[in-house]
Amino acid sequence: DNENWFPINWDTSYPKASNDCDGACQVLEDGYCLCNTAVTQARIFGGVPKSISEAMSKLYVGAPDPRIYDDGIYSSTLDIDTNITVHLKNNKFSSDTIFEFTDNKGFHRFMKNLHEEVE
Repeated sequence: DNENWFPINWDTSYPKASNDCDGACQVLEDGYCLCNTAVTQARIFGGVPKSISEAMSKLYVGAPDPRIYDDGIYSSTLDIDTNITVHLKNNKFSSDTIFEFTDNKGFHRFMKNLHEEVE
């Protein structure tokens, strides 16, 4: 069993063998669905989020502390208006940008500027 579970938001119904895998997948003999998938990735923010609340509502992919990378990979700036530290890879906003902040429950977070969707 995997202890690192996380919720998945489905835009359509969840494919199950009992609903013919929603017509999108192959129904296997053992009662499971086998689906072809592809992952698309996109940047969420083109700048600093307006608040920690906005960051929490739109960012779902965690990131490592960027200080683990070699010097010069990430440049860091604290936005004093939001108290969010922005870690830019190659000095540009991208899906590799990491936002660092402490949420309203006191948890210190590193979140990647990334939206991933499985199709």
